[in-house]
Amino acid sequence: MPNSYPKVLKTIGDHIRAWRIKNNVTQSKLATLLRVSEDTIVGWEKNRNTPTFRQMPAITELLGYLPVKIDMSCVGGRVLQFRYLNGLSPKDFGRLINTDPSTVRSWENNTQFPSFKKLLVIEGII
Repeated sequence: MPNSYPKVLKTIGDHIRAWRIKNNVTQSKLATLLRVSEDTIVGWEKNRNTPTFRQMPAITELLGYLPVKIDMSCVGGRVLQFRYLNGLSPKDFGRLINTDPSTVRSWENNTQFPSFKKLLVIEGII
């Protein structure tokens, strides 16, 4: 195992780097696979920046799993997972259910809970 192989996978960048090294893929080739620049891959792997929500479906498909820890026991966690898997920003998801993006984030952070009516709409989508 190379010295640069992440020992603990804490960030999305760590997961990407570990997958790339394990599969003997260059940063350039991975950039092509994910349709981003090589500099973007380097930034993710060095944890200088993180992928956007729009990039997460391709990353999840590549890795074979969602590389973030989410509490699925609450509606906010299920909303967050849905957004990651579908490449939706809080604004995009808010448009789907006619809700302000800040409200979506408050559900995900468990600082608010959707009304029963809104919960039915959410559960119908996710």
